[in-house]
Amino acid sequence: MDLKDTLLRMFMRIATDGGDDILSNKAGIIIGRGYLRIVWGGRGPYIEFGEDMITREKVVKPGEAWCCQDGYRNKAFYEHWETKDECRTMIYRQRRKVPYADYLPNFYYVDPLLLYIGTRRIFDPDEEALQALMKARKVRS
Repeated sequence: MDLKDTLLRMFMRIATDGGDDILSNKAGIIIGRGYLRIVWGGRGPYIEFGEDMITREKVVKPGEAWCCQDGYRNKAFYEHWETKDECRTMIYRQRRKVPYADYLPNFYYVDPLLLYIGTRRIFDPDEEALQALMKARKVRS
Protein backbone atom coordinates (compact mmCIF):
# COMPACT_ATOMS: atom_id res chain seq x y z
CA MET A 1 0.00 0.00 0.00
CA ASP A 2 1.48 3.37 -1.00
CA LEU A 3 1.19 6.69 0.83
CA LYS A 4 -1.79 7.84 -1.25
CA ASP A 5 -3.78 4.71 -0.39
CA THR A 6 -2.83 5.06 3.27
CA LEU A 7 -4.02 8.69 3.40
CA LEU A 8 -7.29 7.84 1.68
CA ARG A 9 -7.99 4.88 3.96
CA MET A 10 -7.12 6.87 7.09
CA PHE A 11 -8.96 10.11 6.39
CA MET A 12 -11.60 9.62 3.65
CA ARG A 13 -15.13 9.13 4.96
CA ILE A 14 -16.58 7.90 1.67
CA ALA A 15 -15.81 4.90 -0.55
CA THR A 16 -12.91 5.49 -2.96
CA ASP A 17 -14.65 3.77 -5.88
CA GLY A 18 -17.86 5.80 -6.13
CA GLY A 19 -21.10 6.13 -4.27
CA ASP A 20 -24.50 7.79 -4.19
CA ASP A 21 -23.91 10.22 -1.31
CA ILE A 22 -25.22 13.77 -1.59
CA LEU A 23 -22.15 15.99 -1.28
CA SER A 24 -22.43 19.65 -0.34
CA ASN A 25 -20.10 22.49 0.61
CA LYS A 26 -19.71 24.05 4.05
CA ALA A 27 -22.68 26.39 3.40
CA GLY A 28 -24.92 23.40 2.62
CA ILE A 29 -25.12 23.99 -1.15
CA ILE A 30 -25.40 20.61 -2.88
CA ILE A 31 -22.48 20.13 -5.26
CA GLY A 32 -23.26 16.64 -6.49
CA ARG A 33 -25.60 13.73 -6.13
CA GLY A 34 -23.35 10.71 -6.21
CA TYR A 35 -19.76 10.56 -7.45
CA LEU A 36 -17.69 8.24 -9.60
CA ARG A 37 -14.33 7.87 -7.90
CA ILE A 38 -11.47 9.58 -6.12
CA VAL A 39 -8.61 10.64 -8.39
CA TRP A 40 -5.19 11.53 -7.04
CA GLY A 41 -3.87 14.56 -8.92
CA GLY A 42 -0.67 16.56 -8.70
CA ARG A 43 -1.94 18.31 -5.56
CA GLY A 44 -3.77 15.52 -3.81
CA PRO A 45 -7.15 13.80 -4.05
CA TYR A 46 -10.15 15.06 -6.02
CA ILE A 47 -13.71 13.73 -6.21
CA GLU A 48 -14.87 12.94 -9.75
CA PHE A 49 -18.42 13.68 -10.90
CA GLY A 50 -20.18 12.95 -14.17
CA GLU A 51 -22.12 15.65 -16.00
CA ASP A 52 -25.45 14.37 -14.67
CA MET A 53 -24.24 14.35 -11.05
CA ILE A 54 -23.34 18.05 -10.70
CA THR A 55 -26.09 20.26 -9.29
CA ARG A 56 -26.27 23.26 -11.63
CA GLU A 57 -28.76 25.66 -10.04
CA LYS A 58 -26.26 27.02 -7.50
CA VAL A 59 -23.13 26.83 -9.69
CA VAL A 60 -21.78 29.53 -12.00
CA LYS A 61 -18.95 29.71 -14.53
CA PRO A 62 -17.23 33.03 -13.73
CA GLY A 63 -16.36 34.97 -16.88
CA GLU A 64 -13.23 36.47 -15.37
CA ALA A 65 -11.49 33.13 -14.77
CA TRP A 66 -8.18 33.05 -16.67
CA CYS A 67 -8.99 29.68 -18.22
CA CYS A 68 -12.10 31.11 -19.86
CA GLN A 69 -10.54 34.24 -21.39
CA ASP A 70 -10.04 34.36 -25.16
CA GLY A 71 -6.25 33.94 -25.13
CA TYR A 72 -6.41 30.81 -22.98
CA ARG A 73 -9.72 29.23 -23.99
CA ASN A 74 -8.18 26.73 -26.43
CA LYS A 75 -5.09 26.05 -24.29
CA ALA A 76 -6.72 25.48 -20.91
CA PHE A 77 -6.84 21.99 -19.43
CA TYR A 78 -9.96 22.80 -17.41
CA GLU A 79 -12.81 25.24 -16.88
CA HIS A 80 -13.27 26.82 -13.47
CA TRP A 81 -16.78 26.88 -11.99
CA GLU A 82 -17.81 27.86 -8.46
CA THR A 83 -20.82 27.90 -6.18
CA LYS A 84 -22.97 31.04 -5.84
CA ASP A 85 -22.44 31.48 -2.10
CA GLU A 86 -19.91 32.80 0.38
CA CYS A 87 -17.80 29.62 0.09
CA ARG A 88 -17.32 29.96 -3.68
CA THR A 89 -16.42 26.25 -3.79
CA MET A 90 -14.34 25.63 -6.89
CA ILE A 91 -15.44 22.98 -9.36
CA TYR A 92 -13.22 22.05 -12.28
CA ARG A 93 -14.52 20.69 -15.57
CA GLN A 94 -11.68 18.90 -17.29
CA ARG A 95 -11.20 19.83 -20.94
CA ARG A 96 -8.10 17.80 -21.86
CA LYS A 97 -5.95 14.99 -20.49
CA VAL A 98 -2.96 15.91 -18.34
CA PRO A 99 0.23 13.89 -17.75
CA TYR A 100 0.13 14.03 -13.94
CA ALA A 101 -3.34 12.64 -13.18
CA ASP A 102 -6.08 10.44 -14.58
CA TYR A 103 -8.57 13.31 -15.01
CA LEU A 104 -11.03 12.61 -17.82
CA PRO A 105 -12.28 15.24 -20.31
CA ASN A 106 -15.85 16.45 -19.67
CA PHE A 107 -15.87 15.23 -16.06
CA TYR A 108 -15.96 17.48 -13.00
CA TYR A 109 -13.53 17.50 -10.06
CA VAL A 110 -13.81 18.98 -6.57
CA ASP A 111 -11.33 19.09 -3.71
CA PRO A 112 -12.64 16.73 -0.98
CA LEU A 113 -11.48 19.15 1.73
CA LEU A 114 -14.37 21.35 0.58
CA LEU A 115 -17.07 18.67 0.54
CA TYR A 116 -19.42 17.55 3.28
CA ILE A 117 -22.09 14.98 3.98
CA GLY A 118 -24.38 16.95 6.24
CA THR A 119 -22.06 18.83 8.59
CA ARG A 120 -19.22 16.32 8.41
CA ARG A 121 -16.25 16.83 6.07
CA ILE A 122 -15.76 13.82 3.77
CA PHE A 123 -11.96 14.03 3.83
CA ASP A 124 -10.81 14.79 7.33
CA PRO A 125 -7.05 14.45 7.72
CA ASP A 126 -5.36 15.05 11.04
CA GLU A 127 -3.84 18.49 11.59
CA GLU A 128 -0.37 17.55 10.34
CA ALA A 129 -1.66 16.01 7.09
CA LEU A 130 -4.09 18.91 6.59
CA GLN A 131 -1.36 21.52 6.96
CA ALA A 132 0.81 19.66 4.44
CA LEU A 133 -2.05 19.61 1.91
CA MET A 134 -2.95 23.26 2.53
CA LYS A 135 0.68 24.28 2.08
CA ALA A 136 0.90 22.36 -1.20
CA ARG A 137 -2.07 24.27 -2.60
CA LYS A 138 -4.14 27.27 -1.75
CA VAL A 139 -7.53 25.96 -0.65
CA ARG A 140 -10.58 27.84 0.56
CA SER A 141 -12.27 25.77 3.26
